[in-house]
Amino acid sequence: MSSCRVAQVGVAGGEFEVVEREVQQPGPGHVRIAAEACGICHSDTFFVDAGVPAVSFPLVTGDEIAGRIDALGEGTSDRGWQVGDRGPSAGSAAAAATAPLAGRATSSSART
Repeated sequence: MSSCRVAQVGVAGGEFEVVEREVQQPGPGHVRIAAEACGICHSDTFFVDAGVPAVSFPLVTGDEIAGRIDALGEGTSDRGWQVGDRGPSAGSAAAAATAPLAGRATSSSART
């Protein structure tokens, strides 16, 4: 299995560190997006500081992601998605690695 580099926070209130993680295959109804850009916004600080219930660490933040689909899960091609399509994602960067994309539209969205 291949790997990718991510910036994660290992413990609540910790510093970001770049680490290697395994790249997971997308499940049914999901696609994998190879991130080309990822933004970190103010709300991410609440996650980093464990200010949101049920946050587990290590944590990869970033909920403003744009990239291209690099793998399809079962059933996604039936909805018109293809490898190489641009796909924005709303949710954490880690979750976006296998985010389900809603319907086929010019302005697509993802739910995590």
